Amino acid sequence: MKPVTDLLKEFSDRIRVVACIDDLPNLLISTQEVATFASGEWDRIARACGTDESTPVLVAWGTQRDVETAAGEIVLRAREAVVGVPSETRQALDDGTNGFERILPGPDRMYPDTDLPPIRIEDQRLEDIRAALPVPPWRRIRELRDVGVGADLAGRLVRHAALPLFLELVDQCGDGDGGVDGGGDGGVGGDGNGNGNGPTANTLASLLLDRHCLQAAEMDALDWWRSVLERIGRGEVLAESLYRSEEELLMPLVEAEARRRFEQLLARLPADVPAAAEQREHWIMGEVMPELGGRVPGRLLRDWVKREMADR
Repeated sequence: MKPVTDLLKEFSDRIRVVACIDDLPNLLISTQEVATFASGEWDRIARACGTDESTPVLVAWGTQRDVETAAGEIVLRAREAVVGVPSETRQALDDGTNGFERILPGPDRMYPDTDLPPIRIEDQRLEDIRAALPVPPWRRIRELRDVGVGADLAGRLVRHAALPLFLELVDQCGDGDGGVDGGGDGGVGGDGNGNGNGPTANTLASLLLDRHCLQAAEMDALDWWRSVLERIGRGEVLAESLYRSEEELLMPLVEAEARRRFEQLLARLPADVPAAAEQREHWIMGEVMPELGGRVPGRLLRDWVKREMADR
């Protein structure tokens, strides 16, 4: 059996789409066999329209503007029906039938903006827009790499809220020789004269991206970071201490005191140390870092651990 539809549904689809009367049912006809209005209501409608009982009457409802649009669409669809297949876009339905979806564009388009003539854009306007654009990520990554930020950190920093803060602070970074080992006043990693180095650009990027350094996300933390970097440069604190605290920064230990505490920690280690060298090194570092981390440079602690392992 071929799928069939009726003209009433064609009218209904048309006013649903074009007149936006989409609460169904949106249309009734006086000759329908199913119950619709009471017979007395149809009589009143027929008298108002000046028609007899044999003349079908269509009734649509909505706002005045929508109903006026609907009446016009019903007339258009009725005229199209006696001409042939209308030129329109139709949608396939699950029951095998199809229904009206939208009219095809013609001289009077549904989207009149597509008929607007091209508007010339002046070269100066394009230049102004181009000049106001931010630095593209691929160029920013190259710039970060050029100042010493590693590839992985550069890729993360370029899309992080801490990027503007990094750009403001990068001039305070060291030359890469001191890194996080800068110290002063006899602190470990320092020269005893207060001539420590600031953190490298890579270390600064790591600090700003670290989840513990919440100030990194706010530009109003600029003064705080500047003062901290100055203290790191003077050797008053280690950059590593920021990974462990962001309020009361840990003071570095002088080397003799740091070594004394390190040896005390080694003496308290249990006997069941892992046998494999690499595992033993990681395990011992995990034991000493809670007390000495942020107060002694991590790579200095690792050197001490390696020497102890070599002596035993």
